[in-house]
Amino acid sequence: MSQPFLYGAYDKEEMKRLILAAESSPELEGFVRPDDEGVYRLPIFFKKELVGFATPRQEDDGFWRMGAIYVKPAFRRRGLASKAIREFMAERKGRAVIEDENLASQRAFAAAGFTKTRKASECQGYWWERKVNG
Repeated sequence: MSQPFLYGAYDKEEMKRLILAAESSPELEGFVRPDDEGVYRLPIFFKKELVGFATPRQEDDGFWRMGAIYVKPAFRRRGLASKAIREFMAERKGRAVIEDENLASQRAFAAAGFTKTRKASECQGYWWERKVNG
């Protein structure tokens, strides 16, 4: 069986460069927390190249919340973010808050099996959730 696409060794300096690029992008500014070493960074690969990351964390109620997701611009629109979300959440209940104007994230989460559930009070967006299969 082949190793899942999300996992593998990666260059820590390259991850740092990705984190800084994500923090400087207008849609993620303030959400990436580049100096917080306690944030788990799930690497996203394309043909063994580190091209992005996601930031999942488990909440007290057992749901996993997917925070900031970043993919290098040259690798976008290939389904990598939705594949990362889908593979990580395969056996987990998940949720995310997605702002109304963030159509790319809405497409990625919908492709990963998430549905819009309720208005988010903390922003101009909605909660999206996915239950465990089966």
